[in-house]
Amino acid sequence: HAGLQSWFRAGQKSYQRVIKELLEEVMASPFRHLYEFGPYRLDASERQLWRGAEAVHLTPKELDTLSALVRGAGRLMSKEELLKEIWPDTFVGEATLAQNVFTLRRALGEAEGGKSYIETVPRRGYRFAAPVREVTEGGEAGETTATTPARAAAGVEGRDSTGLTFDSAGRTFDSTSATDA
Repeated sequence: HAGLQSWFRAGQKSYQRVIKELLEEVMASPFRHLYEFGPYRLDASERQLWRGAEAVHLTPKELDTLSALVRGAGRLMSKEELLKEIWPDTFVGEATLAQNVFTLRRALGEAEGGKSYIETVPRRGYRFAAPVREVTEGGEAGETTATTPARAAAGVEGRDSTGLTFDSAGRTFDSTSATDA
């Protein structure tokens, strides 16, 4: 990371660009980071959205938009925050972000109950409104692993956007029984 540090010190790269490059390095690890919501599975490592066994075609920036919203599930994300994360070194207007959200809504359809997966908060930003389950896969092919030793000991494999922990069978349980050590 010495190269990144020198670039950053020289002021030649923005903070957002440095973070994005570090995230790309992490994403290149043997572990896969997945987000599940409704019938969808977002593979952040492979940059692919799946509906069941079918790949959903999205442009790279639409995937970046979806990834940012899904990672922040349940939280209001301001337009400025999203613009800085998705286009860190480029000036892009809010209309471009709105177009990406429109395209994502059309690609995703409606969540359970007929609601949109992405909620607009007028003049403020967007919120991913559906529950999201976060899963990390790694080690042997297809093996799902816990993210911390305490979770591994308790058999916990992930946490959904409501904060509930779950095991490989999808059973949820009190997160205090699997605290991170």
